[in-house]
Amino acid sequence: MNKSPAFQFYPKDFLSDINVVSMNMEERGIYITLLSICWIEDGIPIDSPLVSNWLKTGSPLKECFYEKDGKLRNRRLDKERKKQVDWAKKSAEGGKSTQRKRWDGVEKLSRSERLKKARQKGTHTEDEWQKLQQICNNKCVICGVEKGNSHGNALCKDHIIPICLGGSDSIDNIQPICRNCNTGKTNKQIDARPKDWKKRLTNYQPTVNQRSTLQSSSSSSYKDKILTNLIVELIKKNDSKAKVPKENTPQFDKWCDHIRLCRERDKRTETEIERAIRFSQEDEFWKANILSTAKLRAKLPQLLHQASRGSQERYVGSTPQKPKSPEQQKFEGAIKAKRQEIESQYRSELSEARKSKDKNRWDEIHAIINNAVAAYSQELEG
Repeated sequence: MNKSPAFQFYPKDFLSDINVVSMNMEERGIYITLLSICWIEDGIPIDSPLVSNWLKTGSPLKECFYEKDGKLRNRRLDKERKKQVDWAKKSAEGGKSTQRKRWDGVEKLSRSERLKKARQKGTHTEDEWQKLQQICNNKCVICGVEKGNSHGNALCKDHIIPICLGGSDSIDNIQPICRNCNTGKTNKQIDARPKDWKKRLTNYQPTVNQRSTLQSSSSSSYKDKILTNLIVELIKKNDSKAKVPKENTPQFDKWCDHIRLCRERDKRTETEIERAIRFSQEDEFWKANILSTAKLRAKLPQLLHQASRGSQERYVGSTPQKPKSPEQQKFEGAIKAKRQEIESQYRSELSEARKSKDKNRWDEIHAIINNAVAAYSQELEG
């Protein structure tokens, strides 16, 4: 145990001590100094100059200390030190006991595994969740903070019976609360929803403003899924063996959530996100590194900057491209085949540069490839 930096000082006990009463003011100051040294050093060595200078025979200061193991100690300090050690042990044991009571019998599973089991017992729709928030006036049902003033401008889905204790993911077991309340609630079972929430949910008729809010939320969720599906398809197109989540799975929902954060926290438009996705999966360097929406969000500023710095003639999204003539298609096909042939020769070096994240070496190899392709292109044109 680390030494405590302080001890409890009781002025009444100090002033009423018979030894202190017989001391003058100078001796009392020396006594307090010696007590401090004794506490910090766990005793005062017998051979210390302090003993010979201040603790002279017959002095009331001498009566305040006793000798043990070559050191002078104070009985009251020993008592205070023991109280602190005992309290620390009691507190530690109390914390362990609380943890045992809270988590004993709880199956040790990952968050995704617990959520999977909860969804097997019951699920809810996004529409039900939005309606429940409206019924609760878009406020945390515990502290009353409004949705717009909570962390991230969103309310958390709190499972009344925690999923770690066997709760389901159905709307019957969910309530909207803010992040602070969700963190402090731990595994307590608190249902703060209105008593008639279920009846109101069944007979729910939204107002004009509520209807527009529901439609907007549903639309945003739908757009997140569209963009997530886009990056999943492009990643699989580049590498059929790539590990990507399937739709309607917890992992897919996580990918969607990163897209949502791009919109809501980073203030990016759907067009910007789509542009970054397409650029990341077309660029030779980025398509080997952007393999999730989390990575996409982390590198979004660089991706957008590089995409805007590229060719101004690049078409983004569903903008129709100009039709190409058969001769142009044949020419581009020959160039593409030649590029693939040259890249296959440098495949191992490219792989090493990618693994080591050596951008300079990566660019150097591609410069060699581009020069060789350019020379072949001139040969065809000549």
